[in-house]
Amino acid sequence: MEGVENRDGTWQTVRLRDGRRLCFGEFGDPAGVPLFFFHGGGDSRVQRHHDDTIAGSLGIRLITVDRPGVGRSDIQRRRRLVDWPDDVTQLAAALGIDRFAVLGYSLGGPFALACAWALRDRLLAVGVVSGVAPFDRPDALEAMDPFFARMFRLGRLSQWAVQVPLLLLLREMRRGPYALADRLYSTALECDRQVYSDPYRRENAVAAMVEGAGHWGQGLARDLAIVTRPWGFRLGEITTPVQLWYGTSDRTTPLQMARCFESSLPNARLTLWDGEGHQAIFTHWREILQSLVTAGAVSGSTGG
Repeated sequence: MEGVENRDGTWQTVRLRDGRRLCFGEFGDPAGVPLFFFHGGGDSRVQRHHDDTIAGSLGIRLITVDRPGVGRSDIQRRRRLVDWPDDVTQLAAALGIDRFAVLGYSLGGPFALACAWALRDRLLAVGVVSGVAPFDRPDALEAMDPFFARMFRLGRLSQWAVQVPLLLLLREMRRGPYALADRLYSTALECDRQVYSDPYRRENAVAAMVEGAGHWGQGLARDLAIVTRPWGFRLGEITTPVQLWYGTSDRTTPLQMARCFESSLPNARLTLWDGEGHQAIFTHWREILQSLVTAGAVSGSTGG
């Protein structure tokens, strides 16, 4: 494995053992508690709260990462969910990091839990915000927005089945990314549209979407296929404490997903935001990071 190489001042890459490049960015306090943030579906390492001083003020070294085939990270053939912890371990080694926290949002939630399963002794804290739950349940798509339910159904069929509608969206995005984002959010809940209406949030959402479209959406298509199939581990095997946050009105990852995690994870702590939706992570960003820092301090002092 090679060391970190600069990309364009903000984004860097690390060369993994198999020769792939993994792209990431760092924000906040360079000497702070390392926190790896795993972006949502259709997004990229660009996704985060626009105010990076929040992470800095809390003493957090925020590291955002493109998953394989997303943004500027290379494609990994036949990728599985359980392969992700090894990529994270290699990135941490390249950055000289021993122990760290992980936070997964939406489609990034399963990837944070894969780390909780595989890297228990390395983790200071684990957080999942509006995370996608396993799909091997009768109610897996219950109360979900029809658009997202359709994408997950296609993902269940194959990566290539979901690739077709993604290519149509990518073609529309290339004609006008802001127009596409505005159209997608026009049918969202009022609470989510309100968050998106902030110009800084809108700018970050569009930038993250544009960067995430690398490799013609193959990374996102693979993510959708991965999370809708058996994950390679059982939730009951995750003994690491996991903090969960969900909006009660979320239609992308509905409340039944939060209840699935709450009942299946041995050490889960669920926080519900009444009447809020899928974009609530950006409203509660400071609260989430503060809670993970506190959990990390306790874990570090007790030896994890």
